[in-house]
Amino acid sequence: TEERQPKTTWFPWLLPLFLFSSTLVCGGGAVLGILPMLFRCYGLEANRFCFFLAELVYMTVLLTTLTSMTATALLDPGQVKHQHAPIPARAHKSWCYSLPIKRYDHYCRWLVNPIGFNNHRSFIVAVCSLSLLGAVHALADAALIWGAVQAAAWPRAIVVFAHGSCGVVQLAFVLTIACLHCRLVSRSELAPNWNSYAFEVAPLSSRGAQIPAVELSEEERDELESILVYSQTRNRYDRGARANCYTFWCTARKDDETGEF
Repeated sequence: TEERQPKTTWFPWLLPLFLFSSTLVCGGGAVLGILPMLFRCYGLEANRFCFFLAELVYMTVLLTTLTSMTATALLDPGQVKHQHAPIPARAHKSWCYSLPIKRYDHYCRWLVNPIGFNNHRSFIVAVCSLSLLGAVHALADAALIWGAVQAAAWPRAIVVFAHGSCGVVQLAFVLTIACLHCRLVSRSELAPNWNSYAFEVAPLSSRGAQIPAVELSEEERDELESILVYSQTRNRYDRGARANCYTFWCTARKDDETGEF
């Protein structure tokens, strides 16, 4: 349950504004500058087909990223309608909406919207696409910097280095989030479950072996955090990675769906 607005010292729309603007600026720089320079640097400018294909693939990923971020930010995350009585098991209340949200995962400050039943898929697409963009920027800029250094083109190397630094920072930050949430989806586990150690067990503890983490004292749990392991038997929604992913991606987002998976 997240019934109170999180305390913040900055204007709440500053983070999404920065995220969208930085993605657009880095993406535009790659389309208009980095990719053409990369092809010229390695003598591939004559191969127009490969250049067009590279630009098309990159612009597709960029458009997918911007679209999924917009959908995640603007979609109703899945408020429980009045016909659902009692409230679905995985629904929780958020300060953003008057009604509980089905299959509530977490509140995303970067998109100023809770992640729930309706927008969880677009959130996963957004973080994975952002990770892919960061990797492309880092690799392409590294290749360009190498070519610029070899040619002693220092001004170009500095500009490309600045663009590549943004890609590395983006990759380091977003890739961790993407990996975590993809792992949670594969186990049909939600962020509140993960944060509360609901499905974790301690292989060894003062109380014995395979003790649920929630039954340990807070001090002992903190000490054993590095060795806690996920237990599928404790998660009644986990039906195996393949079935979990299929249900997550293929279940229709309808009002009559409860999101209990």
